[in-house]
Amino acid sequence: MKEVRVKCPICDYESSINIPEEILSQKKFGIFKIEVPAGAACRSHRFIVFVDTKGIVRGYERIDVLMEHEQNIDARSKNRSSFPSLSEAIKIIGLEPLAHLMHARIFDYKRAILIDNTSDEITEVLKIMGNIIMPREYRGHESEVNRIKIGEYDKEKFKDFLVIDLNKNIINIPWTGKAKFEEEIIKKALEIFNPKEQLKLLQRDIKNFIHRAENTKLLMEEDQEQSKSDLIRKITKELRIPKLSKLELNLIFEFIKNRYP
Repeated sequence: MKEVRVKCPICDYESSINIPEEILSQKKFGIFKIEVPAGAACRSHRFIVFVDTKGIVRGYERIDVLMEHEQNIDARSKNRSSFPSLSEAIKIIGLEPLAHLMHARIFDYKRAILIDNTSDEITEVLKIMGNIIMPREYRGHESEVNRIKIGEYDKEKFKDFLVIDLNKNIINIPWTGKAKFEEEIIKKALEIFNPKEQLKLLQRDIKNFIHRAENTKLLMEEDQEQSKSDLIRKITKELRIPKLSKLELNLIFEFIKNRYP
């Protein structure tokens, strides 16, 4: 843990916070935006601190009473509904973490979130979104998200988990590469104005991908000696779809490997 000295931008109260080294080591350079809850540094106020990769404070941002009031209204509204809209989920989690959550859910990776003593609305959204994006036959039990206290996080122990913290930082990714496919279908869904239709399109794109993966698995079982190029030709012909890209084929292989070990 990296101890960082911070000063409340509202009342100038000074204290220290601990930031996991794993967060600071994610980038070689750049700035991290970290929300400091009331009680963590200043007893009365919560605020945002901007820290560089060396743990040096580069600035602060106030979270005023109006913003807190609006966030409380948003939270109450979400509690009244069965699930958040795609835009609301992105606002709470962030686009990149949401895309990685989707990848972990589709490809059956374990998921965890680093928590402190504050309420973690993100955990509930992770569970809900993790369920509603999947076809029913692949939902299984409730989408489990492990909750890890910041001081108890062990990088080696959770190396096979997708780990996200409450500040929308991705701490660990258990696969190689990014969640490019998931980011693309999220952005595609956001082009639709109606929130319900956004989720339907997201579900449809995921279901279409899984359908291709299942058919690919059957074709692979029929001829285990065939080349990748032959397999692509067969998939294209059988499903009457455009030729698969290398990325799509690798994703299909990843899905088969993880879902049918």
